[in-house]
Amino acid sequence: MAFRDLREFVEKIETSGGLLRVKKEIDPNQEISAAIIKAGPAAVLCEKVKGYDIPVVANLFGDREKINMALGLEKENPIEEYLKRVERLQPPIEVGYGPVKEHVVTGEKVDLPGMLPILVVNEKDGGRYISSGIIVAKDPEFGYNLALHRLQIKGKHRAGIYMSELQHLHLYFKRAEERNEPLEIAVIIGCDPSLYLASVVTGPPDLDEYAVAGALRKEPLEMVKCETVDLLVPAHAEIVLEGRMLPHTREKEGPFGEFSKYYGPEGERPVIEFTALSHRSRPMYQALYLGRRQRENVYLTSLPKAADLYRAVKEVAPEVKDIYLTPGGCGRYHAVVSLKKRFEGEPRLILSVVLSHRIGVKHAIVVDEDVDIYDPHEVEWAMATRFQFDRDSFFLNDTPIHLDPSSAFKRKTGLLTSKLGMDATLPLGVPYPQVCDVSKEVMKKIEDNWQAYLEG
Repeated sequence: MAFRDLREFVEKIETSGGLLRVKKEIDPNQEISAAIIKAGPAAVLCEKVKGYDIPVVANLFGDREKINMALGLEKENPIEEYLKRVERLQPPIEVGYGPVKEHVVTGEKVDLPGMLPILVVNEKDGGRYISSGIIVAKDPEFGYNLALHRLQIKGKHRAGIYMSELQHLHLYFKRAEERNEPLEIAVIIGCDPSLYLASVVTGPPDLDEYAVAGALRKEPLEMVKCETVDLLVPAHAEIVLEGRMLPHTREKEGPFGEFSKYYGPEGERPVIEFTALSHRSRPMYQALYLGRRQRENVYLTSLPKAADLYRAVKEVAPEVKDIYLTPGGCGRYHAVVSLKKRFEGEPRLILSVVLSHRIGVKHAIVVDEDVDIYDPHEVEWAMATRFQFDRDSFFLNDTPIHLDPSSAFKRKTGLLTSKLGMDATLPLGVPYPQVCDVSKEVMKKIEDNWQAYLEG
């Protein structure tokens, strides 16, 4: 079942017992972040936010179960179902009106810090940041692009933005700047969860993430026209900002606690001037915590990226079973691949594909299909008992990377890194000690009747 909006998704999470309500007044300056950390994998709804009459909801993607719930995916290996859906793109449909238009302010009446409970996420952030805004832009050749980018509030209707040169929004902006034109953008805050998952997919510049969201939810999105820019936005969004990214204008932006769990540095970066704000009656402000103890961003980004890797790897290794981008690897830097190995050297083919992919994996491990790639103890066991560093590893040096703090520290540029591939699979056709375990029949008997064993 597709969720029409954020509210339906929050209701579903609460019904399943996965939502905590914070009823005491809470400060958007770090207190909400601390509450998100304390809640662990649970979603959080802060009902009373100091200085505002808008509730804040966060951590909606705080574990794998919520990701599966957002899209109605099976719990076991959801990648196959995910890929089947995204192959059937469903372009959005335009409608005349939607709830996001219930309240509209334009021009000088726009007051972002006065109207929205924008968080100070971490202690040493450069200011208040929108970290959950899906940036919408359009290029004359490539069409629509959706992506998550941090926005530092610089006044009532002005913000700084950070974009990596590897990201498509940067490409769109540079093309507009070469035409001496501003890049029109919209910022979606709070919406159907399929949009958040679509906004972090990887693909060519002309991939329409609105159509990807329609594919993931198996229904096209309903869209409405913006007030001051030539863009379409979801009719059932909670909040939409409209504005223009100014050409040939740079101001200081940062620092900000990033997905890598380190502060991204301050720098001279593009500026956005906002021209309109529209929202539903008493909207919900959706927040996204990034920091040392983050959960949500890791799980939000890992499935789409793992699915993209899975599709690429399947071309060289049809018996790949699953891919996991680990939480400890920030949902991006560390990949574990499950393989039914057919011949020696096949893991190296897989590792070559994974490490060269634009996602930016730094360390990749291939293990046999008997290893549970979601259990770090199992993966470590495979590394400890099936891997020899001099024989089973190889490096790629000076390859592009996004926001890797170790790269920035060791090199003059923060865009190049070294990558490591590791083959922790069993050798074929040679004697090897057998793995010890109880029989499958006995294990199944215990699992099926466990309560009876406890009760006697």
